[in-house]
Amino acid sequence: MTEEELRQHILSATDRPGRGEQPPFAEFAFPLHPSRPIDYELVRAQMYERILGPCDGVFHPPTGAPHIDVCRYPPTSARPFWCYVTNGMSDFRQILPDDSWYRSEIMCASASQWDSAAELLQVLGRMPFEADTYLREYHTVPFPQGIEDPKFTYIMTIPPFLVKEFDGLSFLDEPLEVMSVIRITSDEREFAVEHSSRELVDNLPDELDTWLIDGRSTPLTKPLH
Repeated sequence: MTEEELRQHILSATDRPGRGEQPPFAEFAFPLHPSRPIDYELVRAQMYERILGPCDGVFHPPTGAPHIDVCRYPPTSARPFWCYVTNGMSDFRQILPDDSWYRSEIMCASASQWDSAAELLQVLGRMPFEADTYLREYHTVPFPQGIEDPKFTYIMTIPPFLVKEFDGLSFLDEPLEVMSVIRITSDEREFAVEHSSRELVDNLPDELDTWLIDGRSTPLTKPLH
């Protein structure tokens, strides 16, 4: 499967389609003050650094809008894992079926340096704007080739359990939702569809490895109910 075929597969199989226009157009982006232009990318990067410490690498996307960088943050004495966070997804609103809207960014945590996270987050970050949909906590997205392991063929978005400071965040006086992503199996995804994603998360072990993108190496061993 080529990268474009994979992208089309992901875009055609999202859980919840949006409604109405979903454009990366100027009127839906943060407005620029004519006499005081704001470097939103820089302001977000400074906010992330206050929470995560110094960034040691930025992954830039191909050309196009939205422009979504991914910032990498190495472990610290207080945080024993790597963090990758998008910077640019929230420039544009995501429109919900009831015409309300929100802005979000995405993060993932890894036990070791895993720079493939940058491409993964950029694909997820562009998806709402390319597919007339939206991405929110407890959604699932298929990755049929597996996420570093053929058993884990879905990504699930969850609250930022490992970085509590990302919960209830605001950016330039607007709420900013920062989601984390973990990998799950197709059986686990079926359980989430039948019962709920929240119930699946409640069944997962509440351990550090569970919330790392390269952590949990085996599916659930206890029966799903």
